[in-house]
Amino acid sequence: MKARTPFLLALLIVSATGMAARANPAPAAARPLFDGQRAWKHLEAQLAFGPRCPGCPGHARTRAWLVKELRALTPRVTVDEFTGSLDGKPVKLFNIIADIGPAGPRPILLGAHWDTRPWAERDPDPARRNTPIPGANDGASGVAVLLEVARVVRPNVPVRLVFFDGEDLGQGYDGFFQGSRRFADRLGANKPRWGLIVDMVGDADLRIEKEEFSRHMAAAVVERVWNEASRSGYARYFKDNPGPRIFDDHWPLLNAGVQVADLIDFDYPWWHTTYDTAERCSPASLEVVGRVVVGVVEAER
Repeated sequence: MKARTPFLLALLIVSATGMAARANPAPAAARPLFDGQRAWKHLEAQLAFGPRCPGCPGHARTRAWLVKELRALTPRVTVDEFTGSLDGKPVKLFNIIADIGPAGPRPILLGAHWDTRPWAERDPDPARRNTPIPGANDGASGVAVLLEVARVVRPNVPVRLVFFDGEDLGQGYDGFFQGSRRFADRLGANKPRWGLIVDMVGDADLRIEKEEFSRHMAAAVVERVWNEASRSGYARYFKDNPGPRIFDDHWPLLNAGVQVADLIDFDYPWWHTTYDTAERCSPASLEVVGRVVVGVVEAER
């Protein structure tokens, strides 16, 4: 009996420990939330490269950085190199595409442009109007949001992130959204089920209205977004009223038959000026938009 007592005692201890473990299981790791400060670091990183217009040193640096950041999140990254036009001259442009979530057809499309405008034609100082813009809001904010979305989102369906080049090269209509036109022309049969363009969403005084083309041609997507903003407590940033008609990267996609809504705060006095800098933007605005985008994507079944 004395020889068996330690064994029985150990057995009782192990059994009791197992019961306690089953009664109090280890807590699951908390899922990450969209972090405006992390997104802000992505915005600052882009600004540190300098202007991201084709031909500028910052263009090549940003492309390499963006591909590296995406490949740290998913192995499914491709770069579509094509020839665009800048001031009537050929220029190399690059759409950067990353797939996340389960593989399959008809992904949700999330897009932003990563290039910046080569001219600050609206600058209050005429001497600066041929200067490339910094593009904190007009370019960097949308990229920053989508990079953080890619880190935290847990989609139930395929998601394709597209970082368009050549959005802001226009002196006239033909020069704008060259990357999204290229992408729309090559869609083929596997069109996205729906999509969002995220552009100029870093304004410290964030106010997103229902852009007119989106409201008429992608009404169901607009409704998804505004419902999610209300559910998440962000209705004060997503105004329930018609916004202006804006030609942006959603326009070629809408014309290709894809319902894509443009999330944009166009009430931004520093648009296309050298004053489009980080001081006019806010990590809190990036967080609001990012959390709404994540919520809309994760609701899709």
